[in-house]
Amino acid sequence: MPDRISSGPAAANPESVPRDLLDLLRRILEHERKRGFDNRAVVGGLDGFVAGWLARWPSPLQGSLTPLVIPLSHYADQSPGDRRKAIDDALRRIGQFETVPLAQPRP
Repeated sequence: MPDRISSGPAAANPESVPRDLLDLLRRILEHERKRGFDNRAVVGGLDGFVAGWLARWPSPLQGSLTPLVIPLSHYADQSPGDRRKAIDDALRRIGQFETVPLAQPRP
């Protein structure tokens, strides 16, 4: 496995973007876990990645992601134990998002 995971280009199919973005975050968080919560799974650290990841979501859906990203806030400043808890919590919440249909924004 590479030292870092590329976030890659946005999905070509707009309807698949939310699922693709959830999968991307899940893979990054799992990679961070495997690295021992060293905040080096992505270039620039997890704080910057999460901010960019959230910005890629359609605006109407961003608010529903707050419970998912709040535990990851200030990740660089957290202790390794707190980082572990934040990652575990975020992965659990991703699983919850993956089991319910995502509302698509109205045109």
